[in-house]
Amino acid sequence: MKIDVERAELEVIQGANDLFKEQRIQYVILEQEAGSDAQIILQSHQYQCWMIDEMRNKLINIHR
Repeated sequence: MKIDVERAELEVIQGANDLFKEQRIQYVILEQEAGSDAQIILQSHQYQCWMIDEMRNKLINIHR
């Protein structure tokens, strides 16, 4: 699932909470600040969160 809703990502995540709880969605792509409420919700459903390190051109796993 790609979420691109111009600062309404949290509302989409909250609305799809049952889908995430049931892990019916394998991947979620969205742009958020590290430590956002959306990240916390996704991690509570066992999703791993990654950030893009543009300087090193690689993905970094965010552990919270």
